Amino acid sequence: MVAKEQKKTEKKTIEPKKKGIKPATVKKSKDKKKKVGRNDPRTMEVTCHLARYLNKMTYKNKAPRAILHIKKIARKFLRTYDVRIDPKLNKAVWAEGIRAIPRRIRIRMERKRNENEEAQRKTYTVVSWVPVGSFEELTNKVIED
Repeated sequence: MVAKEQKKTEKKTIEPKKKGIKPATVKKSKDKKKKVGRNDPRTMEVTCHLARYLNKMTYKNKAPRAILHIKKIARKFLRTYDVRIDPKLNKAVWAEGIRAIPRRIRIRMERKRNENEEAQRKTYTVVSWVPVGSFEELTNKVIED
C-alpha cells in the first residue's frame, strides 16, 4: 500500500527538447521509384465493390448511382476532375438492367494528357472495364508503361 502511494506522489518529469540536436538520420535507398505528378500519365487497376455502396438503395437508382460511384473512385485515385466512362464499362454495369448491378467490378483507370490546348484542365481519366474470372486475391496495382 505504501508503494502505491509513492507511485501516485511521484511525478514524471519530461525534459524539454533541446534545440540543435537532431535525431539520427536514416539513409534513403537510391532505388526509390520516381514520384508521379498530377499531370503525368498513369494507369491503375482497381476492384470496385459496388454492392457496399448501393445497399438499400431504390431500385431505379442503382445503375446510375453505380456509374457515379465509379467516377468518384477515379477522381479519388487519379486526382482528375474530368472522368470519362468507356462504353464497354457502361454496358457491363447495365448488363442485368437498372436493378441488378454486379456486386464487384474490375476497372482500369488511365490518366491522359488533354491534347486540346483550350481545355480548362491538363489531364483527364478514361475508365474501362477489365473482365475477370474471380476477384479473389486481386489488389489495386499501378501498371507501368
